[in-house]
Amino acid sequence: MNVEEKYNDKIKWGIGVIILLFSIFLFYLNTLYPFFSGDDFIFQLQIPEDGIIGHEKIESLSDLVRSQINFYKNYHYRVINHTLLQAVLLFPAWVFDLLNTLVFLALPWVLLKTNTALSKSAYLPTYLLVLLFIWIFHLNLGWCYFPVTGALNYTWMLVTQLWYIALLVNYAEKKPGTLILILLAFMNSMANENVCIVLFLLTVYTAIAQRKKNSWVLYVCLLIIILGGVFMLSSPSIPKRLATQGHREAGLISHLLEYGRRVSYYFFRYGSVLFLLLAYKLKPYTRLASKKTWLLLACLLAATGSMIIVPLFEPRSAVFGFFLAIMVILSMCTNSALRLPVLYSFVVVGVLVGVQRLPEFLVQYDRHAVNDRVLEAQRGKEEALLQRYCDNIYRDYILCHEISEDPAYFDNLTLAAFYDIDEVKLAPQLVDIERRRIVFDSLSVNERYLQLFNKSHWPTQGHIYTQSSEEGLDLIVSSEKQYEAFYIIRGCRRGLNKHKLYNLLPLRWRMFFLDFLEDTTKRSQESLLIGGKRYHYDLIENDHSYDYLLISEYSFEDHAPVGKIMRLDLD
Repeated sequence: MNVEEKYNDKIKWGIGVIILLFSIFLFYLNTLYPFFSGDDFIFQLQIPEDGIIGHEKIESLSDLVRSQINFYKNYHYRVINHTLLQAVLLFPAWVFDLLNTLVFLALPWVLLKTNTALSKSAYLPTYLLVLLFIWIFHLNLGWCYFPVTGALNYTWMLVTQLWYIALLVNYAEKKPGTLILILLAFMNSMANENVCIVLFLLTVYTAIAQRKKNSWVLYVCLLIIILGGVFMLSSPSIPKRLATQGHREAGLISHLLEYGRRVSYYFFRYGSVLFLLLAYKLKPYTRLASKKTWLLLACLLAATGSMIIVPLFEPRSAVFGFFLAIMVILSMCTNSALRLPVLYSFVVVGVLVGVQRLPEFLVQYDRHAVNDRVLEAQRGKEEALLQRYCDNIYRDYILCHEISEDPAYFDNLTLAAFYDIDEVKLAPQLVDIERRRIVFDSLSVNERYLQLFNKSHWPTQGHIYTQSSEEGLDLIVSSEKQYEAFYIIRGCRRGLNKHKLYNLLPLRWRMFFLDFLEDTTKRSQESLLIGGKRYHYDLIENDHSYDYLLISEYSFEDHAPVGKIMRLDLD
């Protein structure tokens, strides 16, 4: 073995050790991340014939089948995903944690399946590069990977979706096995709306391109995808979901504007894939002529464009496009040499990101442990009072699911059903109810109470009154609106961070990026009507952490901010 071979062998072993250590770390994070209130608890119980929150555990195959039938009728139409989900939840939590770790490790493998020319010696370094890139830049780890329900829908199924796309993109070069293609078509036949459209169009294109090669399997796959679509559209749960999630009623122009803002936001986030180009010695334009690149780019545009038909283009729905963008870049880098210094820098950044994220997982673990003990102690009783799960800072890499001060809120009800408790709610000292009552009572007695606050004029709305205290910032919105408006509040963090970059964006784009400070467990907000003026109250905790707030009225029908956005600078 010569010197160069020894050097390459050391690199290979070093990369193997890094992947092993990362896998152990990722498994550890999975063990720290708890089930959160909502779907993670719903699917540990049988879906009942009426409603969606059950009270009985699944104890047999017949229970599982019955639950999925009721699920299809009452809740959702992605039966394949959620059958797998409920089956996994029958096992101890560590089984999911282990499987979820393996799925994350499968993501680079499936992304690299379009790079058929990748040599054996280059595979492991490229795999590590893509693995670390996903870890650092994933569009929404918090929603789409660590929670059980999110992982099944947006990561586990993502592997089968990207695998199917890779097989079709490579079809002309290497015809895939019949069984695996049909199986993947079946697994993907009840996926997210934009995914189904992309898979349908890609299958049609491939079938037409290969029509002279007796590729009957493509027509079978096409039939499976169509039948899956018909099955989903026939679900009785669709009208129920539309009724609860709302339609767009502001007209076509407003819908297009909001869709355009969200698409701009996601493509801004997709821009991180350009960092992958720095890792290769290539001239990118030389690869743009590749048919694979253009085909994958077409899939990306179709996945994004198809979301115009849905009421709300959410980040978790944009994750599919993000991974297609990675595939596009990797297809451009085929046969290009990897720059090892760039790979090493990814390793360093990946470690720093891990060090930065770990404390948040430990905090969430401790918070859930406290509340789990309370829930277990109150099992079968009338009431459980919980501590807060979350602070106000929004993070893409960890989802903190807060319950509401209202025991009738959906996530509160799921915990109550699982632990057989009549009511689950936040402890009184932790909610805004008492503080809001004091403010409203003071206003009812004498409107001069507002003279104690700092006053800011808000064009088109009215005024904003603020007063800082040890508990946080008391914020009152005063308007002459006769209806009960809903207000969203977003905060720009102090210090040198990514929020400084967001200041370059228009306000309506900027609101997507900043911290969510309103109570996200509500779809309506309490207000007080006095003398033709309506008052709305919020408590902004950790207000010292923010340079300014953006405040806007929000429409759930339009899924968009309404009217002029107010910028409130904080001292």
